[in-house]
Amino acid sequence: MTPPDPAKMTDRIMEHLTTQLTLTDAEKAQIRPVILDQVTQEQKAMEAARDARKKAMDDTKAKIKSLLTPDQQKLLDQAGPHEAPPAPAPAQ
Repeated sequence: MTPPDPAKMTDRIMEHLTTQLTLTDAEKAQIRPVILDQVTQEQKAMEAARDARKKAMDDTKAKIKSLLTPDQQKLLDQAGPHEAPPAPAPAQ
């Protein structure tokens, strides 16, 4: 998933603030870099959190996998990143 463009997000926020606060051109020029910085920092924080969650999930899967039989490990490997392994076929 590609994060939204910071410049476009900043434009939307600036449009809202301009309408809500009736900003002058001088105020817009001063506020825009502040908003752009905030949007950029927020995106970096979200990306870091996403990376940390992925690492935690990968670490957990590796710990679980080390406790399984080879057949169970194969089933776990077949599962997607956020799903349980496929259920075994019912005994006949």
